[in-house]
Amino acid sequence: MSEKPKKDDQGKKPFEWTPEIIKALLESLVPYVDKYLLMKERESTQDNKFIETTSKHDRRIIYVLLSFLGSVIIGMSILTYFGKVSGEALLFAVGGIVGYIFALIKRFIFGSQRSVTENSNSE
Repeated sequence: MSEKPKKDDQGKKPFEWTPEIIKALLESLVPYVDKYLLMKERESTQDNKFIETTSKHDRRIIYVLLSFLGSVIIGMSILTYFGKVSGEALLFAVGGIVGYIFALIKRFIFGSQRSVTENSNSE
């Protein structure tokens, strides 16, 4: 079973990629590539500003929290020195605060990302 060529295809040559056609195609794509690169540059600039702003905010919060926790430890130490609070209470408070500081540092270093097993279960 041989197929006969259609009437429309009989007089046409197959399309050939010549260097001039390729050059014209690439030149027509230049404005779109420039727009894409400009968009990506602006996006990265905005991402950098966002990261800088959030890191400054996180640093300020850490300073406030650590100064508050330090003042609690100093206050409890003074009360323990004068005999108003037992040493066990001071030890309990210091242990809780140190645990909280470790959890805070872990969250800022590793972020609050979900684990691999949680990601695979949700899909």
